[in-house]
Amino acid sequence: KNGAIGAYYLGNKQRKAGEEEAALETYQMGVEWNPGFYANHIGVAQALDKKDDIVNAVPAYLSAAEVCAKSEKTKDKVEQLESKASNILALAYSDKKYDETIAAANAYLEVREAAEAHYYLAKALLDTGKPGDALTHADQAITMIPEGEDESKYYLTKGEAHEALKQTAEAIEAYKK
Repeated sequence: KNGAIGAYYLGNKQRKAGEEEAALETYQMGVEWNPGFYANHIGVAQALDKKDDIVNAVPAYLSAAEVCAKSEKTKDKVEQLESKASNILALAYSDKKYDETIAAANAYLEVREAAEAHYYLAKALLDTGKPGDALTHADQAITMIPEGEDESKYYLTKGEAHEALKQTAEAIEAYKK
């Protein structure tokens, strides 16, 4: 247990010094020593994120959230970690890194289904000329929209996919929603 705590502090020092690879190894060692200690899981995600390895950072943040959800002391971190994973997808997409967005969204979906992941996957697929696949993910996103969230962006993406597929009537119907 103390080794995992020590690994966390050493990993933080390494990460802040710009030694992301060493920090990643240290945090991973801490996870092996005590898989239930949440801090090393977060450290792994942060080190991957700092290395711009978003394909691995996204599921690492989700994994850290799962570990945090298991303890009353750390449940308050779950939403923040899940939000970080979604924000990575949003940033990659807004930076027009479509291939990375697709890979990171797929990595997200391997861990957990979420409307946001399907949405960004649909957007990136649409922008890379795959409207049929985009439509599939837009539809999937629509079935998962969290209660109270604005649905318009999801239907807009669905409409764009239909439009790209030359399905005018379906596009108009989606745009109306």
